[in-house]
Parts: sequence; structure tokens; C-alpha cells
Amino acid sequence: MQEERNKPNYQVRSVSRALQILKCYSPNHLELSLSELNEMTSLNKSTLIRLLDCLIQEGFIEQNPVNAKYHLGMAIFEIGMVFYVGQLRISQLAKPFMASLAHDVSLTVNLAILDEDEIVYIGIEEPNTVIRVRFSLGSRFKASVTGMGKMLLSQLSEEKIDEVILKSGLPKATKNTITDPAEFKAHLLKVKEQGYAIDNEEALIGVRCMAMPIYDYSGKVIAAISVSGAAFDFLPERDETVRAALRKTVTAISEKLGYQLNFSHF
Repeated sequence: MQEERNKPNYQVRSVSRALQILKCYSPNHLELSLSELNEMTSLNKSTLIRLLDCLIQEGFIEQNPVNAKYHLGMAIFEIGMVFYVGQLRISQLAKPFMASLAHDVSLTVNLAILDEDEIVYIGIEEPNTVIRVRFSLGSRFKASVTGMGKMLLSQLSEEKIDEVILKSGLPKATKNTITDPAEFKAHLLKVKEQGYAIDNEEALIGVRCMAMPIYDYSGKVIAAISVSGAAFDFLPERDETVRAALRKTVTAISEKLGYQLNFSHF
């Protein structure tokens, strides 16, 4: 009886350990020996071999017959493609709207998704100007210091926001970064209510941005778009013009994703 009660915990622990193995792989670690995996995971070799055999059976790991080292299998690629195609659809669909916005407001336009406590850039369109703010596809920033990050965090439950704060804190990137949890949560509430977020030189001194959400067909926020530029590009008299242009863009993209426009969101 006791053994049956403990079985689910054992199974969960096994899944956690298997995922620990998969996380050892990176562009710098494409193939790993049993000894290397043992060192990186701290799992004893008998447990490691048992888990590797299971992962091989399911196609998540393959073993090189020449050097006996292990590498990621086709199942990982197939799952990764599902994620990639989903993000690619959003970025490709958004691209012409983002390019038009970048031209209209002469600011860099960015598209990002939330990955736990960070944002990941999946789309960037630059204006045809000499002075611009440059980011790179795939680059990451702490969500708490960026406009897009704050916009996406504002859509989470209070419990989820607390988890993010507990996990990574609110690291100070510049003198303008909000680092007090109570103040930050109040700020996110304001962001959610007003429908846009401002990064007032909180991630990088001299750089400001404004961000708004992208909704899918179900009304769920799945990404955010921002316009960013040098602080002097965001003069008070331009704010409403930029905000209106950004709102028009995110509305058009959301509608393309099947969202039925609800003016309470925009």
C-alpha cells in the first residue's frame, strides 16, 4: 500500500530527471558521453542509463554507434518544429504590419513572446533612418524591465506574477528600473487597465519604448509589439500619435489571428 502511494512521486521524479538530461544539450554540447551526463546531472550511472534507454525508446535521445555518445533525437526536432511553426506564423503574419508601422513612426518595431521571466524577440522591423535602436532576433531581456515584458506579465494571474518575482526578483538594470514588488505589481495593474506599457529607460538608459498586446482567436494575449527608439524620439507631443499608430497595428494583427475586436481591450 505504501509502495502504491509513493509510486506517483517516483514517476514525477523520473520525468524531472529525464528533462534534466535533455536540458544538458546546447549548441556547445551537441553530443555527450555517459560520464559527461553523469557530471552535468549528478545522477548515478545506473539511473542515468535507465533513463537514457527510456528516452532512446521514445526517440528523444539517440546514441552514436561510433563513439557511443548520446545526442538529441528526431522526436525533439518534431516537437520543436510545432513550436517554431506557431511562432513563425505570428512573425510572418505580423511582418508587413510591423514594417508599415516602422515606416510611419520612424521607430524600431519589435515582436516578442514571454518565456517564464524573460521575453524573446521573434520579429524586428527597423525604420529607414540613420539613428535606430537595434535588437536581434532570439535575443532575451528580463520581462520586468521592458515594455513588452510588462505588457505580457500584466496578463498573468497575481499568483503567476508572484512566482516570476520569487524566481528571479526584480533586478535593477538602470536607475529607472522598478525593483519594489508592491510597486511593480501596482504598475502591472495600471498597464493592464490602460492597455499599453511604457519602458521609460528601465532596461537601457537612453532608450524608451511603448508596447501593446497581440490577441489570438480565443482572446488570449500571445505576444506583444513595441515601438522603441532613443528617449528624445518620444517627445510628449508625439505620444498620442505613436500610441494610435501602435494600437491600429496590434488591432490589425489580432484580427488576422481571428480575434473578434473588443474595444474594452483596445
